[in-house]
Amino acid sequence: MRIFKEMAILGLAFFAALYLMFPSLIPDFLPLIGWIDEGVCTLILANTASYYGINLTNLYGRAGTRVVKRRQKK
Repeated sequence: MRIFKEMAILGLAFFAALYLMFPSLIPDFLPLIGWIDEGVCTLILANTASYYGINLTNLYGRAGTRVVKRRQKK
């Protein structure tokens, strides 16, 4: 049963990535659908990466605060 879930997740991510490579399949002049389709595909890919443990928040540096200690002059 788990193998089917994994195959469905990877298949959906594959089609989302494929759609992002060819975004003109649904033209942008269609109201609402043409504007949010790329966003939905991006969310699918981001959620798939999160499902498999890839933390994308590190790309933007907002995952946590980073403390930098400076050396004091003597």
